[in-house]
Amino acid sequence: MLTQFWSGIGGKLSERWLSVSTPALVFVPAVLLAWLHGPGSIRRVEEAAEWLERQSSIVQAVCVGASLVAVGGAALLVQRLTGPLLRFLEGYWPRWLGPIRGTMLRLRAKRIKRLEASFNELAPRIEAGSSSAEERDRFIAVDGALRRVPLPERRMPTRLGDTLRSAESFPYDKYGLDAVKCWPRLWLLLPEAVRQEVATARTSLDTATATILWGLLFVPFVVWAWWAVPVGLAVAGVAHGLFLTQRAETFADLVESTFDLHRLALYRPLRWPLPTQPEEEHRTGAELTEYLWRGSDDPSPLFLKE
Repeated sequence: MLTQFWSGIGGKLSERWLSVSTPALVFVPAVLLAWLHGPGSIRRVEEAAEWLERQSSIVQAVCVGASLVAVGGAALLVQRLTGPLLRFLEGYWPRWLGPIRGTMLRLRAKRIKRLEASFNELAPRIEAGSSSAEERDRFIAVDGALRRVPLPERRMPTRLGDTLRSAESFPYDKYGLDAVKCWPRLWLLLPEAVRQEVATARTSLDTATATILWGLLFVPFVVWAWWAVPVGLAVAGVAHGLFLTQRAETFADLVESTFDLHRLALYRPLRWPLPTQPEEEHRTGAELTEYLWRGSDDPSPLFLKE
């Protein structure tokens, strides 16, 4: 899964850390505000302020530093949990959730069948030029939704999972290149501008996931303030409903487009023969993927001369 690649890449770790640490500067004051609603909290704040005022400047500086470390620690914790949460939201669940996964897959399959039925109904009118403006808009929406649906054997129980899985499966469906196996190699060959675009899209996806986690982490503070539950769930819900899937689609589009435009960069450094026609490319790409993954001692294909 490409999630593992992005979890380990080092070039953008500082940006990814910043993307999840910034919300901590909002989260911590929100927690303090909830704490202030607890019984006796105002008096404890006054006592703490009086104690801090009596201390030396060194002790005060240490307290400020400790507060910043706490914020950074919370951000680091969220960063570590962002990857696992994203995989969970995709639908990579433990075995004991198998029955729920099966139910979700069946529900997804019914929705996809409705989309396919709408596509088959609208496509002839679109091709004939007899469709209305409303039908054309509907066809574009249905066609776009089906673009992010992988083959049945690769489907995930959530729309998010299907979106990211399609980014992994389309390069193989079209070109015979396994995205999971080829992506780390292709990444090293991409122009810097392309890498920046893809990395930015991935950071946006991670940020949306981290925002969901921040919202969920705020819920337990209901012990101090009743409104912690609606606020935390609202933040998580908005981040998931308005941002997460949309950013996943952007990331998936960029990954697929990267293979569309730059896949031949994999062939040239390896001196692998380029496909000469579309019907040949799938076989050639599958052979290249196997060579990259396991190597080969076969006498063919012949390497190109440098």
